[in-house]
Amino acid sequence: MAAPFNKCQFISAEINHDFHTPKPRLNEYQDGWNINTLCQHANVAQNPRRSGASGDDDLVGQIFREGVTGPPLSKQRLKQFPPGEYPIGAVVSPTINLSASLTSQAQADTAFTPEPNIMQVPMYVAHANINTTDPRGIYQVFKYPDENFLIIDAVPNFVTSILKYLRFPTTVGHDTLAPDQYTNFTTEQLCADTPVAPGAPHWPGPWPFRPKINVINAPSSLGDPQPTCDPGAPKFSIDTRLPPTVLTSNESAIPGGLDNQNNSCPLIYTWYYTQPETSLPNNPLMMSRYQIIMRPLAQPGSGYKQLQDWSGGGDGVAGTTISPAAKENSIANLKKNMLQGGMTQVTPNQAAPADVRYNVPQTLMPEASLLVQRKRSGDYLQIKTAYEFPARAAAAGDNRAIYEMILGPEGAMNLGPTGSRLSGEGNFKSRPSPSRNTEWYRNRTYFCTGDWPAFCYATYNKINCILICKRKNCAGRDLPDTNIIYRNYFGT
Repeated sequence: MAAPFNKCQFISAEINHDFHTPKPRLNEYQDGWNINTLCQHANVAQNPRRSGASGDDDLVGQIFREGVTGPPLSKQRLKQFPPGEYPIGAVVSPTINLSASLTSQAQADTAFTPEPNIMQVPMYVAHANINTTDPRGIYQVFKYPDENFLIIDAVPNFVTSILKYLRFPTTVGHDTLAPDQYTNFTTEQLCADTPVAPGAPHWPGPWPFRPKINVINAPSSLGDPQPTCDPGAPKFSIDTRLPPTVLTSNESAIPGGLDNQNNSCPLIYTWYYTQPETSLPNNPLMMSRYQIIMRPLAQPGSGYKQLQDWSGGGDGVAGTTISPAAKENSIANLKKNMLQGGMTQVTPNQAAPADVRYNVPQTLMPEASLLVQRKRSGDYLQIKTAYEFPARAAAAGDNRAIYEMILGPEGAMNLGPTGSRLSGEGNFKSRPSPSRNTEWYRNRTYFCTGDWPAFCYATYNKINCILICKRKNCAGRDLPDTNIIYRNYFGT
């Protein structure tokens, strides 16, 4: 029988994913990889993984099951799923409290006492072909169609891998608000062949409103290494048949498309959370003994570049200030620092066993561990933001000083009283409703990634999540022009 899964294994999975090649290579369970983490004294099962993408497959098999009691699921098996929803089994955390700061070693060790649970999770699978795709299947990635919120761990083209397929027939104008009675309709109900209520729309009839997609940027997401970290310049290049501004245009009609009708894309908004974000020492999600504060650079012309303050820790490495975080935390820069600091044996030690010939010298492991944590923070802090966003939005979604609009449909950028707000107030947004509480936002918030370990970790922490598996690396020769989209849902 396999040893029980311990979430400390996610750290080694990230090391395997990011540092397996080229050098420096960190052996997955090398002594010291967990220095200055919540796992420093944890008893972690020794489950060796293969390197690189094969190691990702090993992690997928540890987290996902064919049903709650079924055998492990592999990436290859998941890629064979036809479009539809599947009741898979998933290993999930028994508890999570991100407000806790586990300051004592006893508290930190106790945090790993409960064994994880296996629960049934609805996984929805969609196929998005680059040439032609029926949007009915793609839009069911979202449980509720009226409005959704995306925290992105990916470059903008991953976002548009979803958004460019979201077209649907509509007859409403660009200023039409969603009728209140449709707010809690699920996408399945809205797309049902038979109306679920008198007067309810159904395919192929038009939708009675234009859905909204909100892309949420925050110091955590903008501190993650990306080719671009400017939320004001997303590359919404849909395809050659549509103008590049279609997602942010207030014109709803798109000629042609599904059934040769006039079709519509959702209204797209891009927001920026202007407040500093803090990860407390030893919080159960980041699993670091450092306190990490993320905030914008206070320099003219710095745009949306971010600074990270790492403090605390121990074992000879007290922390550091990183600026700009996206550049300094890139894998290329971190590996360069490791090589320059002698944190790897560039020439393998032939006298050592094969699996440790490239190991970091023990005296340098505390510093190497900090560099690894900096890379790992890109995924984990964004997942933390996705976890915290629903409560933040419910409390401050009407405050444009906290949630600043970066891009929106024409007219929505108005800064006056009628300007759109995240909460739904203002033009082009649906009417504000008392139901927009934390649960309402949680049901419509998704962490989006193209990274299997990040998708697994978001699932483990019971956060709605979407994985966009790009066609070249996913669907293979059978579906060469198709992206596969996976969604795990934990809302109500």
